Amino acid sequence: MANPTGAEKGTSSSSSAEETRNVTAEVETKTLADLLKMNLQDVYSAESQLEDALPQLIKATDSEELQEELENFMELSHKHVARIEKVYQYLELKGKEKCEAMEGLIKECKQVISDFPLGAVRDASLIIGIQKMCHYQIASYGSICELSDVLGNSKVCNLLDRTLEEVEATDEALTRVAKSINDEACREV
Repeated sequence: MANPTGAEKGTSSSSSAEETRNVTAEVETKTLADLLKMNLQDVYSAESQLEDALPQLIKATDSEELQEELENFMELSHKHVARIEKVYQYLELKGKEKCEAMEGLIKECKQVISDFPLGAVRDASLIIGIQKMCHYQIASYGSICELSDVLGNSKVCNLLDRTLEEVEATDEALTRVAKSINDEACREV
């Protein structure tokens, strides 16, 4: 009968454990400070991408109420980028990682613009996509604030906690707007 592990009879899986140890030894040790830096670079990229995408998303909406909320969000996004840049200066950080998650969420919204004609159904779909972006930001800023707090960086935590509160408020505002848009979308033929 064939041995499913591929090991000869009488040998142990110690060679597999040894390989795992060797691979683990090659991985660079990371600290919470490294994790904070990586997440700051990620959210900087995410905010920059969002800042660039919002004008196109605003133009693609039909509802004046939604346009107004997205214009407010765009103004906040400019402030968010400025705050992250202050954090970068304070922590002497450089560069930014490409945030593939935000890139994917923006791509989804652009696909909505292609797939749906101008109207309430498109607006409803865009709200869903933009709220996904908000939720990504909420998770990112919440984690960054917690890491900053644990590492004793209260200045970073205080700056970005304001951003977290603003994104949460935007998400709530989009939920309110969605209620009327969803009602209107139900009536579209």
